Amino acid sequence: TPFGDLTVNNWLVWDKTSREAVAFDTGADCTRLLNHLRNNQLRLKAILLTHADGDHIWGNPLLQNAEIIMTAACDEEGREMKAAAMAMLGKAGQALERFGRGNIKKIGNYFHNMVAPYDFRGIVVTGSTRTCAGETTLEVGGREVRLIEVGPAHTRGDLLVYVPDAKTIFCGDIIFSGGTPVLWAGPVENWLAALEMILDMDVETVIAGHGPVD
Repeated sequence: TPFGDLTVNNWLVWDKTSREAVAFDTGADCTRLLNHLRNNQLRLKAILLTHADGDHIWGNPLLQNAEIIMTAACDEEGREMKAAAMAMLGKAGQALERFGRGNIKKIGNYFHNMVAPYDFRGIVVTGSTRTCAGETTLEVGGREVRLIEVGPAHTRGDLLVYVPDAKTIFCGDIIFSGGTPVLWAGPVENWLAALEMILDMDVETVIAGHGPVD
């Protein structure tokens, strides 16, 4: 997954017998996720959102008839975010790219290219149908999936999603593969505690919010 645009890691976990599935984050564009659901004849039970940044939640309206689960803080923060602000960021970046010099020009180029592939017009923020707190367990066709609240850290309402039988954890932007995560909310102690928790778990695969799988 390249840095420099709004592409995030979107994943599905499903049960082969029941074809029941859950999705982790929906991104700014969940077209590939939708295609995968259709091509494999999967029934989407729930969308699990790791945090409220638009590049992780704005695909929600395209996935109909599924429960949307996130922390209460994530729900609150997500409803405050405006897609128009991201569009303005792209325009500001384009201006800096055109008229700036040196590092200012580079920053403008970054923001312009990050937003350029997406059309944010008409986005309607879709909030939760259910919130979770602390640690919550749900089943997907008999498979256990654990939701673990670790925010505020990267954002106000960060969530880890752990699939024990696959020894896999989905970390959202608590982890960036190849980069240092941004602490929009903090404190840093919560972020470090989340990392320590991951290290202590029976995990073989760590999936970051952005970048390759480790």
